[in-house]
Amino acid sequence: MVDIWGSIIIPTTISGQRPPTLDDLSEYELLRMGVEVIVVRDRWGNANRARNIGIAASRGQVICVIDDDVK
Repeated sequence: MVDIWGSIIIPTTISGQRPPTLDDLSEYELLRMGVEVIVVRDRWGNANRARNIGIAASRGQVICVIDDDVK
C-alpha cells in the first residue's frame, strides 16, 4: 500500500457524475504517487462545510482544496 502524503479535496454540487475537474486528473496515477482525491457532495449549500468535511476525512500531510469547475 502506498503512503498517502497529499490530499486533493473537491467540493461539488454535481450529483451522479464526475466533476469536470477530474477530467484532467488521473486518480489512479495520483494514488500511485501518494495523493488521494476526495470529492465531497455539497448538500448543504455551503462549500466551506463541504471543504471541512473533506479535510476531516483526508489522510495527507499536504492538503489542496479546489473547486469542481477548475480546469
